[in-house]
Amino acid sequence: MKYLLPLILLLLLFGCDRNEIPTPPKPPELDTVLPQEPNVEVNLGPAMLNLLGSMTEEDQQISNIVQGLSRISVKVYDLDDHEDLDLDALKNALDQQAKWLKSQSYQPLASLREDDSVVYIMGLMSDNSMKGIQVYSLDDDDELILINIDGELLLNDLSKLMEHFDVNIKDLDL
Repeated sequence: MKYLLPLILLLLLFGCDRNEIPTPPKPPELDTVLPQEPNVEVNLGPAMLNLLGSMTEEDQQISNIVQGLSRISVKVYDLDDHEDLDLDALKNALDQQAKWLKSQSYQPLASLREDDSVVYIMGLMSDNSMKGIQVYSLDDDDELILINIDGELLLNDLSKLMEHFDVNIKDLDL
């Protein structure tokens, strides 16, 4: 779990064609078990991502990738605030969501299933690029993070950036 946050940050930073990729709807099971509103919600569309890209012009590689994104959405649910939440039903709904994404051509990039934690990182891949990323992370049965990244990232760019930041995928404990 100690490498989960850096991996998610990598996916957020180097996420995914300005050609709008439709966000896969959540299967109904997930909607029925989630609390009504997230504690934290961040939605960055093309305008904000362009601004962010222009703010990182010193590092052209990062700027190009950020400008290639079309949307980043992050929702964080503090589950301690919802004592009546059925955690087993939530875990099952996350499993169903991952299976459904797989049926929609998303590929599992990483997954973790422990007693108190469930993580799925799913990528929509083409021949030489990643078109979207969905991350579901239930950590210690007390926090749920849902991340959706739309856009295009050329896999060649990802490898250059990982080298730039001295990230060795072999060092990640997944």
